[in-house]
Amino acid sequence: MCRRPRCVLDASVYIDLNWAGIIPAFVLLPMEFIMVDLVRKEVRRPQEVPEARRITVCSLSGKQIAQVYEMRQQRWTSVLSLNDLLSFQLAKDEGCVLLANDGALRAFASSRGVTVHGSLWVLDEMLRHGLLTPSEAANALEAMCSHGARFPKKECDRRLREWRKQVKGGNEDGKEGDEQESRGDCLEASAGRKD
Repeated sequence: MCRRPRCVLDASVYIDLNWAGIIPAFVLLPMEFIMVDLVRKEVRRPQEVPEARRITVCSLSGKQIAQVYEMRQQRWTSVLSLNDLLSFQLAKDEGCVLLANDGALRAFASSRGVTVHGSLWVLDEMLRHGLLTPSEAANALEAMCSHGARFPKKECDRRLREWRKQVKGGNEDGKEGDEQESRGDCLEASAGRKD
């Protein structure tokens, strides 16, 4: 029996998915989702959906917390929050994928051998598994961007064109998909980031 991939969920991705209203579909991905308890407290909101209960919330051990505080003493981690480091530590120790959007956290985790993906990858996976239609994915991405998500504009535009093209052989306006650009709401993220 194959074990489902395990992913540590950082606040940034959860917040994006929550703003887009797709947490109920997200938790149906064939993956296990874990969130550090302190990170979970960061994202607690009145609009929280019941399906979020499918995300396992866990505490780090005393040893893990000590390692995080040791890392915080290093100059090169000064741009990372305590919650960023807690999510990284859990992903590293458990051999999980880290789902995060913060560029500094992504670079830090990746440079230490942790596989990292962000909200754009999650949307791609939800499409691949039939949990969203192309139109729903495009609407979700636009909702994330309208709430201040920072993604590479070219990647957003490419996905929106592709997804809109797939809707009834073109986009909803009947124009060729290549002509439609995103609304420009996505803020440019750090260079080199593709998901």
